Amino acid sequence: MAVFTQQLNDTILEAAAKYLQGPVYGGEFVVPFWDYNDLETHTTPITLAANTWTPLTNDGEGAQTYTDAGEPSLGPVWDVSTQRFDFSSFQPGSMVDLRVDLVSTTETNHTDLQLELVMSEGTLAEFSLPLIPQNSYKTPGEHRIAATTFFYLKDEYTIENPAYLRVKADAASTAVVNGWNIRTFIKV
Repeated sequence: MAVFTQQLNDTILEAAAKYLQGPVYGGEFVVPFWDYNDLETHTTPITLAANTWTPLTNDGEGAQTYTDAGEPSLGPVWDVSTQRFDFSSFQPGSMVDLRVDLVSTTETNHTDLQLELVMSEGTLAEFSLPLIPQNSYKTPGEHRIAATTFFYLKDEYTIENPAYLRVKADAASTAVVNGWNIRTFIKV
C-alpha cells in the first residue's frame, strides 16, 4: 500500500508541476505545508447553536502541530491571534490544499451539519467554499469529520483578505477541532 501511495503522490506532484510550469504560469514552484493542531477545544468544545454559522478556532498548541515544513518567507499561514488564514505573502496563481479534521457531537437524531471556508472576508468579493455542503447524522453522538478542498489564490481579494472556517448544525451540537493541514503549490 505504501508503494502505491508514494506512486500516487508522485503522480499528483508531477501533474501539479506540469500544470504550474505550463504556459499559463511558467517558472518554478515550492510545496510547503503547515499542520496546526488545536488544544483548547479538547477541553472546552465549541458550542454550535442551532442554525447558526459558528467560526472554528485553532490555537495551534496541539502536540501534533508541525510548521517546520512551511516556507519561512510566507510567515504563518494560520494566524492564531486573529483565528484567520493569512495568504498575504502568496503570489497570484498559488494553489492551496486544505484538510480539516474535527469531531462533532450531536444531541438529536438526524442532525444536519455544514462546513465551509469563507474567503475574502469583509469585502464585496467575499464568498464561501463548501467543504461539507450538508451531512446528516442519523443518530446522536460523536462523529469524526475529515474534509478536504483545494483552491487557488486568484487576485488581491483572495490574497490580501483573511479567510476562516465555519460550521453550522441544524440542532444544538458541539465541535472539537483536531486541526487542519495546509499544503500549497506556490509560484515563485
